[in-house]
Amino acid sequence: MDSVLKILTTYEMYQCDKYTCQVEGITSVELMKRAGKRLFECIISNCDLDKERDRVLVVSGIGNNGGDGIVVGTHLLKEGYDVRFVIIGDKTQLSHDLQIVVEEIEKGVKIKYIKDLVELFDAKELFDWSTLIIDALFGIGLNRDVEGLYYNAIDQINLSSSRVFSIDIPSGINGNNGKVMGIAVKADYTGIVQTFKLGNVLNDALDYHGKRLIVDAEIKLDIVESNRLFFRDDMIKGLLNKRRCNTHKYNYGSILILGGAIGMTGAPILAGLAALRTGSGLATIGILRKYYDYISKSYPELMIKPYDDLKDLLTKKTAIGFGPGLGRDEQVYYDILSELINSEQPLVFDADGLYYLKAILNEIEDGSNIIITPHIGEMAMLLGVDSKCIGDNPIMYVEEVIDKYGFTVVLKGPATIIGNEAGIYIGNFGNPGMATAGSGDVLTGIITSLVGQGLSLINASLLGVYLHGLAGGYASEEVGEYSLIASDIIKYLPKAIMSTFVI
Repeated sequence: MDSVLKILTTYEMYQCDKYTCQVEGITSVELMKRAGKRLFECIISNCDLDKERDRVLVVSGIGNNGGDGIVVGTHLLKEGYDVRFVIIGDKTQLSHDLQIVVEEIEKGVKIKYIKDLVELFDAKELFDWSTLIIDALFGIGLNRDVEGLYYNAIDQINLSSSRVFSIDIPSGINGNNGKVMGIAVKADYTGIVQTFKLGNVLNDALDYHGKRLIVDAEIKLDIVESNRLFFRDDMIKGLLNKRRCNTHKYNYGSILILGGAIGMTGAPILAGLAALRTGSGLATIGILRKYYDYISKSYPELMIKPYDDLKDLLTKKTAIGFGPGLGRDEQVYYDILSELINSEQPLVFDADGLYYLKAILNEIEDGSNIIITPHIGEMAMLLGVDSKCIGDNPIMYVEEVIDKYGFTVVLKGPATIIGNEAGIYIGNFGNPGMATAGSGDVLTGIITSLVGQGLSLINASLLGVYLHGLAGGYASEEVGEYSLIASDIIKYLPKAIMSTFVI
């Protein structure tokens, strides 16, 4: 299997299935059987099954995903495992491919059909009997809320004490955006056929997939020219080099963080400290003179400079972070922003900086020196759309910003989307404990530092998000997710860097 994993839409995946059948001269049923066999092998390799202990229940729907489940169950049965089969839905409405595989096994295997809630209730003992449930109710094509019989079937799966292996995607998760469609199976394992689909990584995906396992069914993906790639560790190898002895602080960048208002002066401090911990030679906090007395001066490594005229602060700066704790009621920032845009220095916009950026968006002719790091709400504000629109189709909006303005985008969330005109990378970084005040300011400092040290905007964004997430992971191991605060992430940045690079 290719070490680079494309992330596909459901339509693209269906096209790849069809293309594979055409090129190999096989039927869709034969492809289903091949995928089912590989899923079976995945279960044997990962689920620690015991023939004496385990009892397997295959819960299929009436579509092709149900056929995958039937094939998997058949292989388990042949290997001597105790397997039972149920199909949720009307027997007369089976998909063509499912009908074929059902006819092949029904001669020797009894399949229980459940077509209403009464029959589902009567089958409760089967769910209680099982120790492993193969979830094959829905595939990646689900595009409306789960209701009625299927809602209750998923609820029954979730209420059981069995481990759950979902095929391709947990039933109830939208294959294009990873959102729960009313209810979804909470899997312990998900066998993802061939490559990630958007629904395997976005939004609610991590809360429902359990351990994600890529299953190679030899489906040909080359028909799809997707520039969406799953972020892998090897993509950031070699981005930080061992420091030379004959160097000085200016060799490692002099960065400027502009931010801080009454009640939010800690934000630029966090960003500045994060920048220093990421290797910046110098870090300066620029704060409006009227707020200077409110900012802490207890960090001797940080230079904190009040200003009226920005020009003095821009000298020798290799990158600028604009936004941490700015507030939204300072007219002077609109003038400052125009000056920054014209400076042609690399700029990182976060938090309230995005609020001011919105006012001049249409004036920007070339944003190739700009990184924006919004969460979904800030992205919605920037583009003037509802947050739900961003959540439902985040890739589309990221691509729109890249195409229209030339920015490098870091759309933060349970799946962080990082991209510019060179491509889009999606990864699941960090942990829920990082949903805490100041975490975004730390990321701003890390990325600004890396850009200031000479990394390209896309590489600085990729490496910055990776280190931020890794440091957050180390922090959560020490203090737990509930107690994690932003300064904990800074504390563990050195460990994240040392564990990633030989430096």
